Amino acid sequence: MASFLTDIVRLPYLEKPTQEEFLNIRSNPAVFKNAIENKNALNLTFDKIKNEISDVDIKLRRSLCNKSERIMTTLHTYVDYILNHQPLTNCYAENPMTGEASFHDYTIEDKLYCLEMDANYDPELAKFFSCPSFMGDWYDKYLPLMKRSVLEGKRHTWFFIGPEDTLSELHTDHDSIHTTIQQCDGKKRFFIIKPEEQIWLEGRHSEEVIESVRFEILNDKLSVSSILNNKESEAILKDLQTIQIHVNDLVRGDVIYIPSMTGHCAVSLTNSIGVSRDFIDDTNIDKYLFSCLFSSQVFEVAHNIIPYPLLQNLQNEYESIKV
Repeated sequence: MASFLTDIVRLPYLEKPTQEEFLNIRSNPAVFKNAIENKNALNLTFDKIKNEISDVDIKLRRSLCNKSERIMTTLHTYVDYILNHQPLTNCYAENPMTGEASFHDYTIEDKLYCLEMDANYDPELAKFFSCPSFMGDWYDKYLPLMKRSVLEGKRHTWFFIGPEDTLSELHTDHDSIHTTIQQCDGKKRFFIIKPEEQIWLEGRHSEEVIESVRFEILNDKLSVSSILNNKESEAILKDLQTIQIHVNDLVRGDVIYIPSMTGHCAVSLTNSIGVSRDFIDDTNIDKYLFSCLFSSQVFEVAHNIIPYPLLQNLQNEYESIKV
């Protein structure tokens, strides 16, 4: 596995700002110390999780971008898997790509990750998700209908629960959304690539190659490698040598702010619980709403309304901004 070493560049680790202070720094990712304002999220620990959330059905994967295996269990059984290393036995598992299904046993060495558990209009789960007030979330300020119908459903609220070494590969979030990840329990390490450089990478390399990249701190250096061993992986490692990669750790109470189109990779350094809440503001609402429309049926029938050259230009612009 090819790799290279580079200097560690720390992501800013800041005190919780006021809304006015945040406006001056929001163009760049940062970690904010003790910035979780949602008391439900702040009190969600492994010691309390069984009391705070019912034993709901959940789906597990081996990592964020590994979608070939979806494993069914329940939340309380999964907590025992993490804390007590109790095997998950006779679990129903399916491959969403092929439709194949089977039953398997899993041990803690499989490092299964819970990251498909969201609010899904369930008040018991939705209460954990809110943005720190200083971020000026437009869902809260101006879009109550969208908040109830879109935000509190799927894709915008995420639990990240898993044992040590669970992985979210290098990626950007959907629809040009801004993201907060709020660390409820445990410790997680983030590797960050700023938007302009991430967009450049995505224009040069496939998703598979980008997701193959791995980051690790070794002897006070950042090691960057790829799990692939081919010309494509060599090419992205060469490109990554020209990019500044930022690193910082989240501990309980911290919030990381990830602006639209920021590349990020995360590794759990301990057993970890986090909640992620997307948001929009004046800097990304245009791209966000355009992306939502593009993904809906609107564009399927737009050729009946919009002149073809204009529609084609809009589609080309959509692709170019990588929303």
